[in-house]
Amino acid sequence: MKIDYREFGKKKIALIWLTNEEQQTETARVNVLTERLSQEGYITVIYRSGSKDLETYTKGLLRQNLSAT
Repeated sequence: MKIDYREFGKKKIALIWLTNEEQQTETARVNVLTERLSQEGYITVIYRSGSKDLETYTKGLLRQNLSAT
């Protein structure tokens, strides 16, 4: 698990990055962490690793974006 803390003026954001394995094993820990961060005034954003092929889906997204212009 990786956590990045960012501040934009008065807004505080905590970015939490989870691997596939951590999504299965760290649920209780993440829940406690997000509650604590919320009490400290942070907005939490959780990024979860996917199970799809990143290269294939990125190429498809890029093709779609290029064809829309």
